[in-house]
Amino acid sequence: MRVEITEERLKDTDATTDQHYVLTKGDIVTVPDECGQRWCSYGWAKDTEGVVPTGERIPGARAPLAVQNSKVGAPTPTGA
Repeated sequence: MRVEITEERLKDTDATTDQHYVLTKGDIVTVPDECGQRWCSYGWAKDTEGVVPTGERIPGARAPLAVQNSKVGAPTPTGA
C-alpha cells in the first residue's frame, strides 16, 4: 500500500515485519497493507489511491494515561 505521510514526523515500527520507519510530512512510501491501514485510520497518513479512508487525527488517543497512584513524592516506609 502506498501512503503519503500527513504528520510532521512519524516514527513507528510495523509489528508484522519489524520494519522501523522514520518519516516526515509529504513522504510517499510503500508499506504493508496492515501498517498503511493503521496509519490511515489514526490520521497519520493518507492512501495515495484514495481507497482507505483517512481517520481523524486525535492526539494522545493511542496512548491514554493510566494513573496508578495519585500521591506525589517518595513512598511511605511500611512496618516501621
